[in-house]
Amino acid sequence: MNDEDHRNRNAADPAAERRPDPIPTQPLGLGADPIEWKETWKAVLEYGLKITESRARAEDIRQEAYVRLMTTRPWRRDIPFKLHMLRVASSVRKHEDKGQHRRERYEADWGAKHKRERGVVTPSAEQESLAEAQRIKDQNRAARILAELRRRLAGYPLELRIIDWFEQAEETGEEVEKPAALARRWGVDPQDLYRARERIGRYKDSVMAAVGGDDEEKS
Repeated sequence: MNDEDHRNRNAADPAAERRPDPIPTQPLGLGADPIEWKETWKAVLEYGLKITESRARAEDIRQEAYVRLMTTRPWRRDIPFKLHMLRVASSVRKHEDKGQHRRERYEADWGAKHKRERGVVTPSAEQESLAEAQRIKDQNRAARILAELRRRLAGYPLELRIIDWFEQAEETGEEVEKPAALARRWGVDPQDLYRARERIGRYKDSVMAAVGGDDEEKS
């Protein structure tokens, strides 16, 4: 960040420099280096400030990232702790952007409805609204499937590691490695990796059927 950006950020949030930022105590058993734990706490906030230019939003991103660290996105020590947390923060930010996109689409749909009431032609406005509603429904269903899959695989660390890796690859645009190459990089038996992937597939089929049944009951 250059001097001008720094001045602009302070002008937008004059209390940013003065606000205390105590570093929380590392959870017992996490295993991060104490120095890296402190540096990461600051690095995640700096990342949020850089992409949002808002101290409040940056703190929200950091808070949510650390909540996920203790719930759905635990650190498995396969990558540096700081890199893991920055990836989690990036995921939080992307989900935040998707939420903003949904709000903008709803506002656009309201505007189209207002134009129709005034007699202005807006072709396919209703279809677009239905498509957006379906997209949101599909996203929510995918999130429920993933959460339930993680819950059912809680006793299988390799399977959870694979799920985390696929999710991170999707978020960052990384190329998905072949199982043999991934097994070499992780230092695990390729057969164990293949069996883990098969187990994920079986559990996922069961979870999708269960979630699908819940959706039918609610509809």
